[in-house]
Amino acid sequence: GCLDCTPPVATYNVVTDCDNYSFMVEVHITGLGSDQTLDITADSLSNVLATATDTGVYSVGPFTANIPVVITLSNDENSLCNVSSDPLVNPLCPQVIQCGGAPVDESYCYVPNDNHAWSWQSSAGEPLILIFSAGAIESNTWDDLIIYDGPDALSPILYQNPTGTTQLAGLQVIAPSGQIYMTVTSDGSVSCATNTSWTWVWQVGCLDCTQPVATYNVVTDCDNYNFMVEVHITDLGSDQTLDITADSLGNVLATATDTGMYVVGPFTANIPVVITLSNDENSLCNVSSAPLVNPLCPQVIQCGGAPVDGSYCYVNNDNHTWHWQSSGNEALIIIFSAGAIESATFDQLTIYDGPDDQSPVLYQNPTGTTTQLAGLQVIAPSGHMFMKVTSESSVSCETNSGWTWAWQVGCLDCTAPAATFTVVTDCANMQYNVDVNLTSLGSDDVIDITNDNGALPVAASAPGTYTVGPFAAGTTTVITLVNDMNTLCNVNSQPLINPLCPTVVECGGALLQETYCYSNSDSHAWHWQASGSSPLAMQFTAGTIESNTWDQLRIYDGPDNLSPLLYENPAGTTDLTDLLLIASSGHIYMELTSDGVVSCADASQTEWAWNIGCLDCTNPGATFSIVEDCIHHSFTVAVNVDSLGSGSFVRIANTLTTDTLTNIPTGITMVGPFPMDSTVMVTVLNETNDLCRVFSPDFTSDSQACVDTVCAATAYEYCYTNSDTAWFAYQGMPGVPLTISFLWGNLGANDFVQIYNGFAPLAANLVWQGNLNGNMAGWAVNTTQGYSDMLLRIVSNDTYSCATGQAALPLHWVVECGAVGVGETATGTFSMYPNPTTGELTIKLPASLSGTVDMRVSDLTGRTVHHEAFTAGGAVNVFDLHGLQSGNYVVTLYTNGTVMTQGLQIIH
Repeated sequence: GCLDCTPPVATYNVVTDCDNYSFMVEVHITGLGSDQTLDITADSLSNVLATATDTGVYSVGPFTANIPVVITLSNDENSLCNVSSDPLVNPLCPQVIQCGGAPVDESYCYVPNDNHAWSWQSSAGEPLILIFSAGAIESNTWDDLIIYDGPDALSPILYQNPTGTTQLAGLQVIAPSGQIYMTVTSDGSVSCATNTSWTWVWQVGCLDCTQPVATYNVVTDCDNYNFMVEVHITDLGSDQTLDITADSLGNVLATATDTGMYVVGPFTANIPVVITLSNDENSLCNVSSAPLVNPLCPQVIQCGGAPVDGSYCYVNNDNHTWHWQSSGNEALIIIFSAGAIESATFDQLTIYDGPDDQSPVLYQNPTGTTTQLAGLQVIAPSGHMFMKVTSESSVSCETNSGWTWAWQVGCLDCTAPAATFTVVTDCANMQYNVDVNLTSLGSDDVIDITNDNGALPVAASAPGTYTVGPFAAGTTTVITLVNDMNTLCNVNSQPLINPLCPTVVECGGALLQETYCYSNSDSHAWHWQASGSSPLAMQFTAGTIESNTWDQLRIYDGPDNLSPLLYENPAGTTDLTDLLLIASSGHIYMELTSDGVVSCADASQTEWAWNIGCLDCTNPGATFSIVEDCIHHSFTVAVNVDSLGSGSFVRIANTLTTDTLTNIPTGITMVGPFPMDSTVMVTVLNETNDLCRVFSPDFTSDSQACVDTVCAATAYEYCYTNSDTAWFAYQGMPGVPLTISFLWGNLGANDFVQIYNGFAPLAANLVWQGNLNGNMAGWAVNTTQGYSDMLLRIVSNDTYSCATGQAALPLHWVVECGAVGVGETATGTFSMYPNPTTGELTIKLPASLSGTVDMRVSDLTGRTVHHEAFTAGGAVNVFDLHGLQSGNYVVTLYTNGTVMTQGLQIIH
């Protein structure tokens, strides 16, 4: 609406009455605005609280404490000039804690986006104490719990939760002022609402008592697998009779009536306990110890007995320890048979040579990748072994069930055998054996040599070399030297496998042709070997690979990836086509690895294809040159073979056709023809081996170089051959048509001439086609539709031509600028089709022409054989010429002083 009023002006003051749990609002009006009678209302009440007729202070209320209210000054004449306060509320009224009475029990489960406050005040001004017995809060990066010594958030801070999730149980806060103000704020995620075990539980009471003072000492009795606690009381506090209790036991363990040491227990070893000194007069003066527990009692390993089996699946936020001790002080050994742990950057497994984590470190998992623990052996010479795991909040055995640890611990009261292991490959039978060179039997008289790949065990009673196997090529084998007296002295080999057996390439035989389409997360290897002593050559004919940042192709001159490197794909996607590699060793080893995306399998790269053969030949020698043939719109490549290499002849191939010329001797051979503007590469190959070859450069011929520039009359002559297609291209003056006039020349019955606008033989650009009954003399045609470029093509069949004498006269013509006609100026042109025609002719005139058009069709003697008049105007006109005999004619159009002419051929 219209703002045809003036709003009032006021300020507001809250007056708290905590005794009556209410508050009033003082409304200070300094301007009534345009309404001299203002109603003062509140959103929580429906009636008018006061009516202001003058400036001044108006007190309205009471309102219930802690519930916000909005005060409105109403302009009765125009509600658009009403004025409302912000929400108003009293400062938080404290809950009064009665000193001398029982503490107040409270709880709270904070929620996302929480904002809550509490206030307590002692009844007699004594200090207040707040003790949490349960609950947790997320890191103060996101959620904040702040406790103040006073009535509001401007008071001194007594406590604020730190970074990291905090367990609140046991937290005690004392406010000497007698007032505690507590606030919580939280973000939109992770709260007690999503973690119900985080519910806070606390007591608040007057600290009208004095707490006892004590220290605690743990006394371990590992023989009985328990411990005692010595409670050293140095001050009883305000209660002269203190009950000493433990959270793990329900009864009173001792009653202290004086300072001194009180021994309580026993408690089960390795289970923490909390000791409490109870003040019977006021539980808020109870004092509890931190959780107490004995140093870890070791598990005794009986030497001479069986090893002890253990397993563990560590969890997120884990902290776990183990302690073993040999019964006779012999060294201990632990051998893992399974399990994994994340990088030490996040999770740590540490094994010590001694009873605790202050002892020397024997093993710690490394940083970097996840560590597989199977096969890990650790020896503790001291006879004590302490092992500890700690982990962070994500990625553990709890989330990877295959990571469960399994181990054996035992006394090292034996000596392990010693041996080396050698793989002996039998590629002829696609298998391998393992030679075990046993240099010491250790403490066992007979060592059983076993394996996990199905071969029979072998017994060894003396040092020496023992053969185990055979095993299938490409399978993995672990050899174990078994000590029958103590399995902890068994010795395992690393996983063994034969080198990749090669594919034999027969020298003197056909090339080996192979393909491969690599996939995501691929890992593949190939090995080829020449059957003789010749080098091997590898030639890629197709395929691409992604950048070596992600996918790697490596090719080596030898039987494995320890051989000299011949090739490695670079950064950036690589086209492997024409890559030629020669391995002088007679072996080629190729390996591929790829990441999880972009490969041939997902069509991001193309399939590889290659040839491999023995390089049991020498390259031929050749030079190359291009020979252009403008008339036939083509070019050929002159190949001058100056050396046959190791063959008795050579073969010549090219990239444009599938034709391969064979039995080529030394000398010049013409290869082609190839179309103008195409690109070709010529290859001269050994008589039998495609890998011995030489390549030409890429050759091409630009058809534009064959265009003649003409304007003044220029004569040309050509004697065409059988199966001929001769091209003649002309470029005139821009904007001026070109005319071709035939002075003489003969054509065979099935041979013809084509005239095109422009240089391309497109059907849409064809101006005229025909042979005028074999006599081209006197025939003239010009370009149309604004073209100043012309293409003439002479096309013949495979019989009867000028070259063979049947067409007596060669074709002779003149090309010049200007349209057909003498002393005539053409103001336009017309289109006429089809030409040749069987009798029906269509003529379309330019839209610029108007009036009557006189059309005359003349034969080659100049005699008019058809005459007809029609009206111009851009329309399409159709004429019936079926009455004319087959032959060549001239169509002439006369209109408004303009003469236009085109040739016409009729064929019935």
